[in-house]
Amino acid sequence: MKLFSVISPSADIAALNQLCQAQDAILLRQDGVFLCSTPNISWPTAQLFALATDVAVRQIQVPSFITVIDDTQWVELCIAAEQNVLWNN
Repeated sequence: MKLFSVISPSADIAALNQLCQAQDAILLRQDGVFLCSTPNISWPTAQLFALATDVAVRQIQVPSFITVIDDTQWVELCIAAEQNVLWNN
């Protein structure tokens, strides 16, 4: 599994869709959590996460298909991943 950390709401999701596979995971963090409230995004994987602290600070409503995780779970997710990719473009 690769873990893609999306940190910008203007990230190129179409390009991400070309690289991300079904077994990979996507973590929305920093300003990337604003994508939680963007309708009609076609996510390439069902493993979608948002960092709780970033969600709380930005007062974002997270849809039920995105799992909100704390910092400890974030570290565990990073350790479980074969590769960690910062996606900010």
